[in-house]
Amino acid sequence: MGPAEDGGYVIREKALRSSDFLVGGGLSDDWRFEEDFEKRSGARVVIYDPTVNSKFWLKRLYGAIKGLRRGKSPFKVVKLYMAYNSFFSGETRQHIRKFIGELAPDMQIAHLHANNYGGHSPDGVPIALELTFSWASEITKPESPVPAYPVPDLDFPCNPAGVDPSIEFSAELRI
Repeated sequence: MGPAEDGGYVIREKALRSSDFLVGGGLSDDWRFEEDFEKRSGARVVIYDPTVNSKFWLKRLYGAIKGLRRGKSPFKVVKLYMAYNSFFSGETRQHIRKFIGELAPDMQIAHLHANNYGGHSPDGVPIALELTFSWASEITKPESPVPAYPVPDLDFPCNPAGVDPSIEFSAELRI
């Protein structure tokens, strides 16, 4: 779901149909996934992200004004800010300017994807991961586990101009 150029998100159809709300832990300036999720499910959207505030939008506007000669448009920033305010108004869509905390203990990771905007540590481990959580009771284990991510035709790079970092799993524990 959501735009492929943002990496897209993997959501099971059953989970989508039975969702009453979506809780997210990051926003930036792209809420197309949340919009898509709401349209398909009718669920309430609650996003936690303390970094998207007035300072965030002023920095975007200042950058666009400085970049006028390079074709940047402050009007695009103003239009995006207005769309943000429009989307996150009312009772069914909220942006809470706090970090997300404790998940319920019976939630498990249903899918993960490395965000290629985040870079990687010196040993090649991706710094930013995008995680999809689901109730443990709704996760069915595949016949054969996925040995590596990204999964072809399912995962897409967040930055379409970049390559997705790979994540490989093994039974060997290294300490």
